[in-house]
Amino acid sequence: MRTKMISTAILMLLLNPIGIEAQKRKYLRIREKPVIWFNFSCATKGAYSRAKLDRIVKPYLEKIPFDMGKWGDRAFAYDLNGDKVKELFVPLDCGAVGNCNWGTFSVKPVYLIGMSNGENIWVHKRQSNWSQLTVGSHLNVSESLLRTYRFINGRYRKFGKDYIASAYKDNSPENLYLVEPTCDPNWIPKKLRK
Repeated sequence: MRTKMISTAILMLLLNPIGIEAQKRKYLRIREKPVIWFNFSCATKGAYSRAKLDRIVKPYLEKIPFDMGKWGDRAFAYDLNGDKVKELFVPLDCGAVGNCNWGTFSVKPVYLIGMSNGENIWVHKRQSNWSQLTVGSHLNVSESLLRTYRFINGRYRKFGKDYIASAYKDNSPENLYLVEPTCDPNWIPKKLRK
């Protein structure tokens, strides 16, 4: 009995690093440095250009079968590709726990460059022409679904596998929370400035 317990303990100690390393690999793409973190409270009516966006946003709003939680009248502006023209994140509709369906729009020319769903959006430092996005969806009181988006073939598309961060497992990617949430699209944390 004692030998079996010792063997089991040794086996668990040997396998534990494998599990930790596997977990780290799952969110390796999320570990890239985020530059900014925002959510619905950062979207303003002042950033939303009705003249430019209403024509393209309206069809997406018409697909939403209910009026409660429907927005499409505000945006968060951030330059995702370094061309000095800010793209717009428009919350189309939001649920009671803070998750929103976001449309991401280019302004010059005006077109949809991506759709995502979540409460928090982290914009990562540009490594190619466009920034990578990590979107966190509130699943329940202790878990979030993290999803990565990359700009591929003219649109933001889901990239890689989803990752569930849980308070019970204490497996949230810490680097995402090094960036303070902000509603100033020009703010860059001191640690990430060159």
